[in-house]
Amino acid sequence: MHFFLLNAGLITTLSALILLISISLIFISLNKNSKGNLKYLFFFRFIATLVILFFLFHPVLKFEKYENEKNKMNIYIDNSASMLNSISIDSLKEIVNRIIQKSSGNFIVESYLFGDSVRSVSNGVSLKDASSDFRDLNDFISSNNVVQNIIISDGLNFMKSSNYNSYKPINTIGIGLPDSTATLSVSKAKIKDGVLTYDIDWYNIESKILDLYIFKGQDIISGKKINIEGVLSGSIIDTINIEREIVDNFQNLRVGVDYDFDHNNFDNYSNVFSDEYVGTDILLMTGVPSLNTRYIKNILNSLSGNTLHFFLENNFDVDYSNIRFVVFDNYPTDKSQLNNFNQTIVELKDKKIPFVMTFGPNQDFDIINEISSNFNFSISNNVDDNLVFQYNDIYNEFLSSYILPPTSFYRILTNNNNPNNIYYSNGSPVVLIEGISMLIFCPNLSYLSYKLSNNSSYFDNLFDVLIRDVYYQNNHMKIFVDRNKFYNNEQINVYLNNNSKKIYKNLVLQIKDSANNIYGQYMMSSDTFDEITIPGIHMPGKYNLELFDKNKKISNNLILEIYNYDKEKIAKGQDIYYLNKIANETGGLYSNESNYFANLDKNSIIDETNRLNEIYDSKNYLFALLIAIFSICLDWFLRKKRGLL
Repeated sequence: MHFFLLNAGLITTLSALILLISISLIFISLNKNSKGNLKYLFFFRFIATLVILFFLFHPVLKFEKYENEKNKMNIYIDNSASMLNSISIDSLKEIVNRIIQKSSGNFIVESYLFGDSVRSVSNGVSLKDASSDFRDLNDFISSNNVVQNIIISDGLNFMKSSNYNSYKPINTIGIGLPDSTATLSVSKAKIKDGVLTYDIDWYNIESKILDLYIFKGQDIISGKKINIEGVLSGSIIDTINIEREIVDNFQNLRVGVDYDFDHNNFDNYSNVFSDEYVGTDILLMTGVPSLNTRYIKNILNSLSGNTLHFFLENNFDVDYSNIRFVVFDNYPTDKSQLNNFNQTIVELKDKKIPFVMTFGPNQDFDIINEISSNFNFSISNNVDDNLVFQYNDIYNEFLSSYILPPTSFYRILTNNNNPNNIYYSNGSPVVLIEGISMLIFCPNLSYLSYKLSNNSSYFDNLFDVLIRDVYYQNNHMKIFVDRNKFYNNEQINVYLNNNSKKIYKNLVLQIKDSANNIYGQYMMSSDTFDEITIPGIHMPGKYNLELFDKNKKISNNLILEIYNYDKEKIAKGQDIYYLNKIANETGGLYSNESNYFANLDKNSIIDETNRLNEIYDSKNYLFALLIAIFSICLDWFLRKKRGLL
């Protein structure tokens, strides 16, 4: 027990003496001048003064006691089938029993199995699990703040956890012959300006040279020899220059090392990420320039491609190998341009290049009637004024009931009922979707934007979004992975690239199986738009990943193939590197079968005594202050009653 006064200083002591002397003088003075009995009056004055002094000196009483209650120790036993190639069930049980007998005097010991899942050992050790899920084990240990954790394992697994976040040390006991495994992985491959960058990690590889290849589909287009002589385990970030002459574009490339010694050879290869919009061209064909031309060109300049502008030309020869998007502005405007236009439309459809056609103020009824055979519409020479845009579920945030100036010099008829179509109030389409392309029947875009004044931002944003939707199609966001093949239960890192640079608030990543049923979906907030890690998919098969914004698809389709992991039974040896890594990252200790028992008394495998403190602080007792106030009030009342005020 410890007792001390927090405010027992010189000033406090002097203040207390002055207070006591003052009370004494007052009492002596009253006692001489009063004939009544003052003992009750003095009593209450004394109580109030005593309480005030109590708070003034701030006394604290501290009690210490020691608890020798047993701490908890958890033993995690690897129940995967690979363990049976290195140890018998009886020998494994003997190790566990020796640890329990040694530690039960100091710890409450509980045993768990891990493999396909983490569970109690009550059902017995079988060594039949199809995998060793160290990620699941990491989550379990992190969520249970146990003083001591011991993992008994061979460390062989294809689902390694990148780091351990335990609050307490994790001690590992390795089973099997050490340094008998070899692993290799290639990841984070990307190409920019013809330079391919990738990460390569290897462990326990005795080869002097790694043969790395670059694939286009199944064809090898280039290669490189990586010298690792004398470096049994390591990690590097490497680069390769790829010339345009070798490959016509940088899409669908893979990079990898063709070795099969690994338990997971899927990660020997990595897809190469490339920005498919960088370095591509946008072609703007203008028949006769108008106010619309600048309006459209301003939208195109905000896209990621380089804009090529042709105008006032009846015939032109275009190399479409690098063209990603075409816009027809007020083109064609006369019959001399019709043949070239019709041929261009056929070529764009064959090459699956999206285009937008904006019908300008200089295009008359006959020209539009001539080209309508290329599309699914017909034209009627009717004029309606004071039109409004009809409601549309997809683009409603940009639509309003504002009255348009005279806009339609003709009426369009179509049986195309695409939900993305936008219509005037008379039923004639403003926007007509044709496959991957779009027709815009709004001849005076620039004029309307100017005249609409307060509503111009809605109008401008509408056509900006419409043109972007055609340009990016369903690739506003690109989702990609290092590889498309995974074993069941592997965590999958999905990376995102914002092609359109549009600002999103919340997105949904949706996973569908081969029957188009939703397997799972994951909400993504704006701070996770670069990458998301999804849990392992249990059932083998093909799965499709897509990204949605408010139920609107905004990404490519990403196909994943999930395979059943069937190599656990043939895996042998011990991944001593990984088991050491777990121990080192958490401040634990690695042991093997020969020295684990001696190490139970070393480093982190010790008992700890808990010390508990109970502190009684005077400032926490409000009732003492209430007594002082009550005593002062009674003192005042008695003095007033006796006429001493």
